[in-house]
Amino acid sequence: MKILITEITIMRSDMLCLAGWEAESRRMVRPLPNRRHWDAAYVDKLGILIGDVISIVPNGAARRPYPHKTEDVPIDPFRLQIVSRSFANWMGSSAPPVSESIIVAFGHQSVWKAPFNGAQKGYVPPGSRCASLIGIAVLRGAICLEEFAYNGRTQLVSIIDTPQGRVRLPVTARNLRDAWNAGGVGAAHRALPDKDRFHVRIGLANPFGEPETCAMMLNGVL
Repeated sequence: MKILITEITIMRSDMLCLAGWEAESRRMVRPLPNRRHWDAAYVDKLGILIGDVISIVPNGAARRPYPHKTEDVPIDPFRLQIVSRSFANWMGSSAPPVSESIIVAFGHQSVWKAPFNGAQKGYVPPGSRCASLIGIAVLRGAICLEEFAYNGRTQLVSIIDTPQGRVRLPVTARNLRDAWNAGGVGAAHRALPDKDRFHVRIGLANPFGEPETCAMMLNGVL
């Protein structure tokens, strides 16, 4: 199986999540080495980057519940090969499709919290039979990155103007987080692609909280 890497996200400082587009079956895939997420040092050793096409060998059935089960594919991490690099046509026919609507892309399963400072946070209930990885098309001027402080912790968040309103998504994209850690919000903005229209990747976090929800996160901007 060959997949085009579309997102590399931070789970914690030493653990990453990778996902990509499997063009043959036209679906998103989340490769899980031995049913786990990726050790960051191993990803760096392999040199896997967004835009790489990798060959993977599935190894067993997915065990997590929906919505993550939709894309989860356990693999043998030692049979991975990098096939090609530097894919760039993120709005073309070889890339995963983009929607104009987050609501449609998540199969009308999304739930939205009351706006805070003019922006909503969204989630999908655990067990929902829908995608957990989607893409939307966004104009450059419709997305802004900023810092948000809560309970003594500062995080990088995105504010995105969409057809259903303004949404706030915590940033999990590794390249944007690394830029922010190195040089602040300005550096994170400079790490955005130099184009007028973005392919924005949105993913669902693991179930968390009381009651549990799968929160929407900004997985990447292509």
